[in-house]
Amino acid sequence: MEVHVPTAEDHCRISILVRTIGPRTATTFNRLIERLSRVEAIQVPNNVSVSDNPKRVILANFITQANPELTKFGDLQAHRKIFGFLGVSQNAFSAANSIQSSLRASVESDLRNEENYNSKPLDPSILHSALVRTKSTNDGTYSLDNVCETYNRYKQELQGGLVDSRCVIFGFNEATCGIESREVLSFNSLEDSEEFENGVRELIRSIYFILESRRIDRSFEKMEDPPFPTLPEEEKTRIGTENRQSKSFKRKCIGRLRKQVADYALLTGLPSLALDSYTNAIENLKASADLLWLAAAYEGSAVSAMAIKYNETADRWKKQATIHRVSTMTPEQMRDLQEKTQHNLGVTIGHQRYRSDEDQRAVATAAAAAAQLIEQDLQQRKQGKKTWALLNSDKSPTGRSMTPEEILEKFILALEHYERFSFASTIEYECMVRASSVYRHHRRYIEAEAFLREHVGKYLDDSFTLFDNTMKAHICMVYPILYRSLPGYGVVDATRESSINGPVAVQVKAMHEVYMSALRANFYDAAIRHLCYILQVYFPELDNVAAVKMLDELSKLIQSLTKTHSLAQHISLDQSGIILPPLQMTRFPTLSDFKIVRLSSQLAPRVISIADESQKIFIYSPFQNETESNDTYWVTNCGCEVSVKVINPLPVDLTVKNLALLTEGCSFEAVPVRLTLTPYTPGTQPTEIKLLGMPRAPGKLTITGYSCEVLGVRNVCSIKEILPKPVEDSKNFKSSYTVEVLQELPLLTLESSLQRAPTTEENAEAVAEITVFSGQTFTHSIFVVNTSESMAIKSVKLDIRQPTVFGPPLIELTNMSMKKEEGDIKPFARIENLKPKERREIRFQIFGIDPSSISDDKSNGEEQKVLIKPAFTTSMDALNETTMSFNDQTPPSQRNSVVSFTDDTLNISNLSISTQDHHDLIPYTGRLLTADFIFRYVAGIEGLDGVQKLYERTSRLPLAICIVPAVTVSKWHVLPGDSASTRYVVIDVANSTDLDAELTYSTDKRMIGMQPKEICRVPVLCPCCPDVSSRSFREATQYDSHVRQKQEIDILRRSLDSHIAKHLQIRWAIPQLNYVGIVPIGSVLAEVEFLKQLVVPTVSVYVTVNGKVHTNDDDISVKIGELVELEMTVSSILKGTKPINGELSLKCFQDLANGKPTIDRPENMVFCGPLKVPIVIESMPSDSDSSLPSTSAGNQSSENGHLEPPKKETAAQFSFLFLYEGTHKIRPVIGKSAIAGEPSLAEDEIFVPTITFNVITKVS
Repeated sequence: MEVHVPTAEDHCRISILVRTIGPRTATTFNRLIERLSRVEAIQVPNNVSVSDNPKRVILANFITQANPELTKFGDLQAHRKIFGFLGVSQNAFSAANSIQSSLRASVESDLRNEENYNSKPLDPSILHSALVRTKSTNDGTYSLDNVCETYNRYKQELQGGLVDSRCVIFGFNEATCGIESREVLSFNSLEDSEEFENGVRELIRSIYFILESRRIDRSFEKMEDPPFPTLPEEEKTRIGTENRQSKSFKRKCIGRLRKQVADYALLTGLPSLALDSYTNAIENLKASADLLWLAAAYEGSAVSAMAIKYNETADRWKKQATIHRVSTMTPEQMRDLQEKTQHNLGVTIGHQRYRSDEDQRAVATAAAAAAQLIEQDLQQRKQGKKTWALLNSDKSPTGRSMTPEEILEKFILALEHYERFSFASTIEYECMVRASSVYRHHRRYIEAEAFLREHVGKYLDDSFTLFDNTMKAHICMVYPILYRSLPGYGVVDATRESSINGPVAVQVKAMHEVYMSALRANFYDAAIRHLCYILQVYFPELDNVAAVKMLDELSKLIQSLTKTHSLAQHISLDQSGIILPPLQMTRFPTLSDFKIVRLSSQLAPRVISIADESQKIFIYSPFQNETESNDTYWVTNCGCEVSVKVINPLPVDLTVKNLALLTEGCSFEAVPVRLTLTPYTPGTQPTEIKLLGMPRAPGKLTITGYSCEVLGVRNVCSIKEILPKPVEDSKNFKSSYTVEVLQELPLLTLESSLQRAPTTEENAEAVAEITVFSGQTFTHSIFVVNTSESMAIKSVKLDIRQPTVFGPPLIELTNMSMKKEEGDIKPFARIENLKPKERREIRFQIFGIDPSSISDDKSNGEEQKVLIKPAFTTSMDALNETTMSFNDQTPPSQRNSVVSFTDDTLNISNLSISTQDHHDLIPYTGRLLTADFIFRYVAGIEGLDGVQKLYERTSRLPLAICIVPAVTVSKWHVLPGDSASTRYVVIDVANSTDLDAELTYSTDKRMIGMQPKEICRVPVLCPCCPDVSSRSFREATQYDSHVRQKQEIDILRRSLDSHIAKHLQIRWAIPQLNYVGIVPIGSVLAEVEFLKQLVVPTVSVYVTVNGKVHTNDDDISVKIGELVELEMTVSSILKGTKPINGELSLKCFQDLANGKPTIDRPENMVFCGPLKVPIVIESMPSDSDSSLPSTSAGNQSSENGHLEPPKKETAAQFSFLFLYEGTHKIRPVIGKSAIAGEPSLAEDEIFVPTITFNVITKVS
């Protein structure tokens, strides 16, 4: 409703108070008030023979609140008394049913708009959920006894002026319960209350009869001691005592009583008789100098004159006569009328939802209203063209009334007397407004403005303290007028549609004026709302100084409130009839890029749907049994995250409290967070944060927005408000912020005997850490635990991801086997049927490999500094480690091959180790390698749709293994062995520690002692691998595909690895640390050239010098000119080809060991015989030739027990002497045949020894 402007008609209206008894149902009460407005005027027969009053119209004023500051003037002005009381009570069950239909219509409309259901019926469950959210809040049942008690209590409070009352009850059984039957109006519901208006009319008539009897009662005229009506405030302003026996006092009593009779005459529809009574009262009051009552009599006289002259009562009766009676309207029509008038009644229904679009009925109503306004405007324009005589025409029934000047004169006299009494300032103000309405009736607006400017200034002055700021704002009507003028500046209420159109500076100034007017009127909530609107919409247009100033003003306003202001609620200003809409302050802070985050790797489920048996294909496929879904899923009772980018646009720090997600769908528990954002500076980028929550039930969950407390206000924002308009309207909007929540799933946890590092935000899985020396082996365990109390895990697959190395692996299972099943790429171990709360042990061993032996292209690990404490126990506790990050500027390739063990920059004092143990700690530099135990476990759970589904989760145990070099391989050489099938592998072993080490090798347990940092050469006799020939490597390189070549070589490599690792074992021991291990030979096995020399070559050359077999690398001493007899035997295991013709010769060269290539010295020797000897390398029969005996195709056993393959031999002899002294090397060379087309041998298929001669000067 509009701001109430005092009018002359107020003196003619009988006040009836309407209150609810018990729980208040806003919908029912508003509809009840709307129906009461149709019976506010009734016509009664005129039994007074006065020609000026042919009709009597009684006006009722139905009010919901009574102002005690004005009702205390009821004796002075009768229209301020409350003569009637109307108590309304509704049974709780009936109240719920009465609002169900109206709420259902509104909710159905909103749901159809949201879901685009134009023709399809709504889902009953969705409609029920919406109705539950929008239903009115009831406090339970309210018995009829409570209604009666409350009704009687209200009557007692109004006992001073109450004439008659009625108790209107809905939904109660017929009963009086202490209330007179005539006062009870009982109905089943508001729709069935066709006699409600008649009951109200009877109440008005009952009051009318009482007031009429008071009007005609003139007995006080003949009393010697008539009653003396007075006001409590009058006693405070009276000076001295008054002689109550004097004639002047009696005249005062008669004047006041006549004035009251005149008030009753005006209330009973007799303005002409009221004017006469006011005139008589004025004479007595003027004679007795009763100025307050004289002022009231003057005002009553002027009002009576206006009622006669302008006859507004008759106009109101004519207007009401055109309104339909409620009894002729259907319930649907009543609800339509209620919806149209809901906002104007100043009453809200909790979280009431209003339709954002208008249906055809609303469009028709709006069109009719627009046509009516246009018609009224045309009538006013026509009336403005009328002459002054027509405008000044008299509307009284007799045509004889006071002139406007005479009426204004009486008002002015009343104001002059009112201003003498400070406690009557409110009455004085209302009298002034009524006086100005005289000019309005005659469209004399200039005079009206001058009159108001002259008299209203005193009330708005700061020195006038009788009125507070709220009253002053009502007087000048600044706030409602300014607020309603905002659309003219292009300012709209809805922030979503508030695209800035027009001059921004003017709009900001207009909004600031509205804010200041609301602040002056003590509308603090409205002032906060307007100030937040300015900051939200116009912040980019404000400079920093203005923005900071507004923030300070907002902070002061917030501190003045007792509770937190909520921007999400409507603000209803009943005094001004204004309802401020909610505001979404999305700018502070600015949130963007909402994304639903997948669960962490150990929690994220993967749905595996079991395929129908009938759909399986007859050809095997690994995809026929199950189909996998990689969609994002959340799990019940599992913490979830939504990532969002946030930035503070303000030039000051911004604190955000209780920032939490808003959702709809299944149950969700949001976790509020607190943020402190730094001031905005140019170039500042948004920061990504995670908003947390936990679903509590399965189903569909939609992220709708967020809530927070910022700048001292509670803010609720929708994601739709943040997104651009085209994105909001897209069909994929809802799916982008909707996630499916699965039912609770079993969770697999891992417990390890290894020490585990604390988790971080980047690494949600705790990393198991261990430090080992290269070559050491340790056994550990992992316990797999099903933490669920009721759900079993169907199967668990274990996959180990570790660096691919040559030789023994880094990690190897000891109580389980890794198998490759059909359709799998990698082998894995399996655990079946892990019951609830069951735990199983998995044992494994960790071997300290050589990091340089990793076969893939990845880095061999970062360098790590560790401290080793000497111990005298074999326990792992002796290996105490403290890890530090190490930054090396060298390239990765160099860091992987070169390790520094003497870093002087290591500061031991910075480590968390006691000072007394510093002298015991030995620093080492190791390599950090990583591996993973990956457990994929599957559980079968029946879904909400009753279909059995498989859900797979992954649990991971990362391992960080720091390998410290102990005794490692630095160089290697391969020399001929005792026979063609054996080789001496000469390994240079380096002691990288600062302690003495012991080496044990060969089958006879030979032992060598090593000093710290010493390199020791260890010869190990190793048999050649009979399963692989040197030609196999050549054949592997003949494939066109590089990948195929690599695969074939890897197969050959694996075959050789196991053979060589079994025979090439060198054990080390560090007695001071009590550590033992095996020298890792992975770096040796990584060399293909090394492996090629440990296979049985196709052609082998054996040398005999001067009749002695040459089997070692020792130098042979000869003199200059001494004849050397060299006999060579060429042995072949060539199969499947024709014989190969070639030439056998000798090559003489010198190796100066200066890092430069060798120097050929053929001139330093003289041959005594042929330089080249032709040879024929014969081929052996293939294994498929059945004519050969079985022994010829099998391997032969040598004298030392090693298996040797069958072979063909050819011999050749050379004689030569040396001409110069020095160290000379002789190597046999098998050359190609000169015959074209002959098969040839590759260089790596021939094994030839190199003989070293130490030539000395000949002694005579």
